Amino acid sequence: MSGVGKTSLSTTLAKSGWFHYSGDVRIGRHYLKNDVPESDKIAMKNLAPLSRWLGRPGNPALGGMAIGEFKRRLKLHHDSEVAAMLDVPEMITQSRQDGFTNFINDAGGSLCELDAPAVFETLAAHTLIVYIKATPEEEDELFRRAVAKPKPLYYPPAFLDGLIADYLAQSGDTHADAMSPDDFFRFAFPKLFQARLPKYEAIAQKYGVTVSTT
Repeated sequence: MSGVGKTSLSTTLAKSGWFHYSGDVRIGRHYLKNDVPESDKIAMKNLAPLSRWLGRPGNPALGGMAIGEFKRRLKLHHDSEVAAMLDVPEMITQSRQDGFTNFINDAGGSLCELDAPAVFETLAAHTLIVYIKATPEEEDELFRRAVAKPKPLYYPPAFLDGLIADYLAQSGDTHADAMSPDDFFRFAFPKLFQARLPKYEAIAQKYGVTVSTT
């Protein structure tokens, strides 16, 4: 999940001579370069343009994005993430040509949401998939940071529809475009997190390994 330490670990390995391949950078600078404003400024330490482009569903007057446009961007992001992960074998070959022996694929937390078996088969054939499992205390910290600073996230479309329906029933808002994007995020994040855990575990069991952060 976002914030558990994937990029920090990848950056540490890069300092030791590994080739650091960022799925998010590939998505923003290559596949969505014509969609994301300032895509040329996207880097390992600056994913803000991609995050701003993806946005959060809710009232545009409160900094949200109309649900129709948000879903359109979710689809573009999904397709771009699939393509970026399928690029891994090519990137490994390129890294070796550039003199690197070791390669780290810094995949996004939404990897588990990709309905594309070819992605996992490809990654398993060319890399070791590692699931970084957070402790309960770290999960609490992830929730705390998320509540304090809501940010854009990828949601599976059907799951998003269910979240919105539940939120509207609770909040009394009449439709998705009337939601507070911050309030919806705080409602949705724990549910998305819990929904992803079994997906991460299933991927690790079938294709890779699980490591603890401790």
